[in-house]
Amino acid sequence: MGKIGKEAVPALIEALNNNDKDVRSRAIDALEDIKGEAKVVVPVLIAALKDKDSTVRHKAALALKSRGGKTKLIIPILIEALKDKDDKIRLYASVALWKIGEEAKAAVPALIEALKDKDALVRRFAAIALGSTGGENRVVVPALIAALKEDVRSGAALGLASIGKEAKVAIPSLIEALKDNDASVRYSAAAALGNMGEETKGMISLLIEPLKDDGNYIPYLSVKAADAIKVIGENYENKSATMPIADLDQAISDLETALPALKGTHKTLKLDSQIASINRSIEHLKKTRESRLLDRILAWLAKNPLATGGLICIIFFPFLWVKLSQVRRKPTT
Repeated sequence: MGKIGKEAVPALIEALNNNDKDVRSRAIDALEDIKGEAKVVVPVLIAALKDKDSTVRHKAALALKSRGGKTKLIIPILIEALKDKDDKIRLYASVALWKIGEEAKAAVPALIEALKDKDALVRRFAAIALGSTGGENRVVVPALIAALKEDVRSGAALGLASIGKEAKVAIPSLIEALKDNDASVRYSAAAALGNMGEETKGMISLLIEPLKDDGNYIPYLSVKAADAIKVIGENYENKSATMPIADLDQAISDLETALPALKGTHKTLKLDSQIASINRSIEHLKKTRESRLLDRILAWLAKNPLATGGLICIIFFPFLWVKLSQVRRKPTT
C-alpha cells in the first residue's frame, strides 16, 4: 500500500481504526514507507504507540524511529515510551533516542533511569543513547562510569566513547574494563579510550577484533573502533617528532595491521574517512622515521670526527686508488 504514495495517507490512517490487528499492522508498514507527510503521519504513529496490540505498537515505534523530522514532537512520546510495560516498546524508544542524538537532551534523566530497566537490551541501548545525546556531561559521565560496574558495561563504554575527550575522568575505570572477561566489554572500553586519545599497549589489537566479525558485535562498535584507531593515528602524528624510533616502528606496524581489518569490514559501515586518515598517519610516521634516522646518523658523525674520517677513508679510498691507477696506466702520446 505504501508504494501508492502520499495520496494513500488518509486511507491508511482510517485503516488504523480497523478492528483487525493485521490490517492496522500493515497500515503502519505502509505509512513508514511513505516519505514526507510528517505533519500528518507522525501524530498518527504516536497515537498508534497506545494500540492494544503489541505488534502494532512495536511497528509504530520503529516507524517513528525512522522519521527524521518532528523530533521535538517525538521526544516526549519516546520518553514516555521508556516506561511502557512492553519490553520491545522500551527498547525501540531507547534505540530511537540514540538515533536522534543531541536533539534528545531532554531524555537524559529518563535514559539514566532506564539503565536500571529489567531488560538487558533496554539497559544497553539506554547507555549508548546517553552518550549520543550531548547532555550535561557532569550528570551523564558519572552515570555511565557507575554502569561500567554493571552488566550494561559494554553499552556504558560505548556511551563514553561517543562523549570522547570530555569524559576523560572515566579513563581509570575504562583501563580496568580492558581486563574484563567479556570480549565486547574489552573492545568497547578500548574504543572509548582511543576516542579519548588514550593509548595503552595492545589497544589496536583489541580494536581490530570487532572489525573482523560483523555477526558477533553490533556495527556501532565497529564504527567506534574505527574512530578510535583514527584518533590514535592522529595522536601518533602529533608526537612523532619525539617518539623513540622503536616506538615509531611499533606505531607504523600497528596501524598497518589495522588497515586490512578496516577495509574488510562490511561496506555499509562506510569507513572510508577513517581508512584515509589512518593511511595519512602511516605515511607521516614513515617520513618522520626516515628523517629521524638521517638526523641521528648525521649527529653521530658530527660527535665522532675520528670515526667519521675513518668511514670516509673506508668508503672513498678504494675509489680513489682505482682512479689513480687508471691515471698511471694511461699511455702517453
